[in-house]
Amino acid sequence: MSFEELEWHDAVIKKAEIDRSDPGIIDSIAIEMDWPDETKSRILFENVAWASLNLYYYYLGKDYVLKATVIENIDENVAQYFTKRTHQLDTMVNFYHIKSSISEITILAKSIRVISTTG
Repeated sequence: MSFEELEWHDAVIKKAEIDRSDPGIIDSIAIEMDWPDETKSRILFENVAWASLNLYYYYLGKDYVLKATVIENIDENVAQYFTKRTHQLDTMVNFYHIKSSISEITILAKSIRVISTTG
């Protein structure tokens, strides 16, 4: 299932985990989700090149997703990041964007995997 095919609206972001245990080899971000159909899964973003996780804490409520998209245009912050470091953007990466009621997550990654954690 592709990123955009997931039932994002009203899904709940439960947890985000960054794994750089072997930088350059293992660069991943996992986001645990509760879906509207009451299933649970982890979205694993692999080969992450850049991420912006604007998470708001101290909010006494669930963090419901409003929408999620794959972004094709490069954000100015990302362009500046790569320009400063003279890295070349790999054309095989996507910008994944998740906007929720209180958070905004943008991840530049080569691939994602959906891992069911229900049951």
